[in-house]
Formats: sequence, C-alpha cells, structure tokens
Amino acid sequence: MRVPNTPPFIKTHDFNAWQVKDTLIEFLAGLRLRIHPHKTTVARSHRGVNFLGFHIFPDQVRLSQQSLRRAAARQRWWQREFQEGIKSAADVRAGIHSWLAHADHANSYGIRRALLRRLRLRRSKDES
Repeated sequence: MRVPNTPPFIKTHDFNAWQVKDTLIEFLAGLRLRIHPHKTTVARSHRGVNFLGFHIFPDQVRLSQQSLRRAAARQRWWQREFQEGIKSAADVRAGIHSWLAHADHANSYGIRRALLRRLRLRRSKDES
C-alpha cells in the first residue's frame, strides 16, 4: 500500500530492513543516483520519513518542521522586502503561490490558511 503523492520506493508495510535498503539502491541506480552510505537509515514506517520538505507517515503527509521554519522566515523576508520597496506585489505573490503549491502536497490546509492570514503587505511611508 502507498500513500498518495509518495515516491514509489516508500512502502507503508514492514519487511526486512536490508531488503528495503537494497530495493532503494536498485531504484535509485535506475535513475543514475546513489545513496550516501552513512546518511541512509531504514526505520519503521510509523515514525515517518523526511523527504523533500515533507514528513511522510503511513497515513498522511505533513510539512517538515524545517520547512515550516523556513516558510515563516521567508514570510518575514517577503514583508520586509515589500515594505522597503525592493520587491513588487507581483514578486511577493509569485513567491507565495510557489510555497502554497509546495505545501498543497501535504495535509496542510490549516497551515496555509494561517500563513495567508498573518501576511500583511504594507509599503512604508517615505520620510521626507
């Protein structure tokens, strides 16, 4: 069984850890990729796995904590750049839509909604 939107080599049932690692190595070899021998671990699926900014569990996909921290920092950056006149509204809108599209692949409706509620774009008044 697979969770929707997960890579084909991530399975949600348990079997031999070495078999999982061998299957992953074969899958990536077909893509002309290889795993780092010291950074690859095989763990039980109930703990989830971090992958491309998501934390994937057997029954759901969430945004990783690191991804959420970066999104908050990026939101502050967008606000500051817009306020200082460095970025246009179109530039900020494009960045927001890009992040929202990324976050849409996870169970993140509440987080996306909160981000949009907190975002306040105001230009600073020019001091003459």
